Amino acid sequence: MVDQDIESNSGIKQLGFSNEILVVLLLAITLLAFFPSIQNGFTNWDDTTLLVNNPIVKDLSADGIRNIFNSHLTFHYKPLVFLSWSIEYHLFGMNPMVYHIDNLILHMLNVLLVFLMFLILTKNKSIAFFVALLFGLHPMHVESVAWIVQRKDVLYSFFYLSSIISFLLYDGKKSKLPLLILSILFFVMSLLSKMMAVSLPFVLLIIDYYRNGNLNIKAHLAKIPYFLILILPVFLLGGLDRIVDQFSNPTEVTGIPFTTLETLLITNYEIIQYIFKILIPYKLSTIYPYPNEVFDGIAASFYIFPALLLGLLGITFYSLKKSRVIFFSIAFFVLAIFPTLQVFLPMRDAIISDRYTYLPSLGLLFLIVHASYWLMKKYGSKFSKLVHIPLILLSAIFMYQTFERCKIWKDSISLWSDVIAKYDNVFIALGSRGQAYLANGNYRLALVDLNKAVKLRPSAAKTYTNRGLVQYHLNRPEKAGQDYDHALEINENDYMAINNKGILAHDRKEYIKALQLFDRAIDIKGNYIDAYYNRGVTYKTLENNESAMIDFDMVIAMDAQYYKAYYGRADIWRERGEYEQALFEYSIAINIYPDYTEAYNDRGYTKFANGDPQGAILDFNIAIKLDPRYAQAYNNRAVAHFQLENINEALRDAQAAFSLGYDIDPKFISHLQNMLK
Repeated sequence: MVDQDIESNSGIKQLGFSNEILVVLLLAITLLAFFPSIQNGFTNWDDTTLLVNNPIVKDLSADGIRNIFNSHLTFHYKPLVFLSWSIEYHLFGMNPMVYHIDNLILHMLNVLLVFLMFLILTKNKSIAFFVALLFGLHPMHVESVAWIVQRKDVLYSFFYLSSIISFLLYDGKKSKLPLLILSILFFVMSLLSKMMAVSLPFVLLIIDYYRNGNLNIKAHLAKIPYFLILILPVFLLGGLDRIVDQFSNPTEVTGIPFTTLETLLITNYEIIQYIFKILIPYKLSTIYPYPNEVFDGIAASFYIFPALLLGLLGITFYSLKKSRVIFFSIAFFVLAIFPTLQVFLPMRDAIISDRYTYLPSLGLLFLIVHASYWLMKKYGSKFSKLVHIPLILLSAIFMYQTFERCKIWKDSISLWSDVIAKYDNVFIALGSRGQAYLANGNYRLALVDLNKAVKLRPSAAKTYTNRGLVQYHLNRPEKAGQDYDHALEINENDYMAINNKGILAHDRKEYIKALQLFDRAIDIKGNYIDAYYNRGVTYKTLENNESAMIDFDMVIAMDAQYYKAYYGRADIWRERGEYEQALFEYSIAINIYPDYTEAYNDRGYTKFANGDPQGAILDFNIAIKLDPRYAQAYNNRAVAHFQLENINEALRDAQAAFSLGYDIDPKFISHLQNMLK
């Protein structure tokens, strides 16, 4: 068979730049498109759970690394991702910019690897450049780059592409055997970053077919180690069982069971939707809810998608008579996307997700570029000098979309507001935005969203727990308790609801009951930091400082940035009269959280007790600047000024404390007034 693909490539007008200049252009343009992501923060969509509040990430000791690799084996097993976060945390702490920058660096490296891969495959730098450019700028890739938790996408793709390139450079030559070994190692590292890498051995087969036009068994012997490696994830991670169970048991989404036939129909729908979104990235969203037709019983309209898919497959195989490009492109896409499809990996809240297209999109992007050149060559010979303009315009559109979409990931509220603007009945979006409003102290808006979320999914315990916390902050303890109880009726092991009930008991001065609730929360979730801290506070209230100190120590051991625990320990040291140790602990808390008003006030009080009234006044000044209505700080500063014989200042602060409702001794104010007469 004549290699028509190579012949068509040879006729394509080459870009008039060196490879080095093209690389610089790719890096610069990609950086510019994704630059807004660098300034984004963490979101409450798994960032806080998997990274910010995850004790595994915060332990880089030998035991900590062992724990990372011994974490529960599931299809979400990604030890190299957690290891990368752990290294970042120990070098830079929880600075979101660092994690965003590293995600972007990995994406830029992937852009270069795509350029190199297609340069080797096609021997045409024009095709390689535009495939890499479209890959680097595609707006569907924002989710994989701008969402910190999706480090797994950019990391597994880095090793995946490195494995392919190493294999291409090996090219079956014994003298280059180290490249084959390196390729296999990259494959293993890709699997340890994300199990989606299981498609790589199959992709290597179609790459060889694209290059050579045959399936020579001898040529594929080198791929045997890749397939042998697949045994590990299949049997250790339950992959085979998962596939069998999926075909033998109905899938359940938001409480609605699907038969095997319905699951297959939805899978066909997914594939067509992914293709459409990659080719025309319109109305992109963090969540794509299931169509209403799914919940009303699979509608007849869904039967069109198998027909479309069969038609696409027919065109793909028919194209082999003239070219292998279409077959390679579609096969690459299908093989790479397959591990994420409904038939293999059921999703509860979304029918498709942008992030799953990160690497699979390469197949379709290659087809777009190749088709553009083919059309211009066939029908636009008179405009040969303009051959690159359509691809440049498409890149510009993608770049604008990506730049704007990166801003959506600025924080949780902007992220979920974008989803709600497009789909106003998405439970996870309303619940998560309500949680974000709660964290920001905007309790009224939080209540509105959480009320809607409860109506959409009355069986979600966490929503009641969050709403209960909103009611608590709105000073409605009875309603808060009702929501916590409702959450526990749904899930008796909702440790957050149990912990929050403990806080209510503490507020009612039912300290023994509070301790029992905190104990129960800790029994359910052994590393529940908040419950340890709250139990420590309760012990301290009961003047059991030894037990309180043990709990505060435990909190700090799990999270060295938990500033409230240092504050709790400092109070205990101060009560023991060990002022230097107390000052040290207060200072740690303040260094972690510079706006910690109470810590400034109590450090000032400790300085005063330790014979440093001038230093105390400096701390009281900061506390009052942070909170101009902090009555206790005015009172404490008045006492410090009095000791320094600053009577005017002492009287002014005493009167301010009194006007703010502080229970100050009127005799002290009278005494100060008399001293000024």
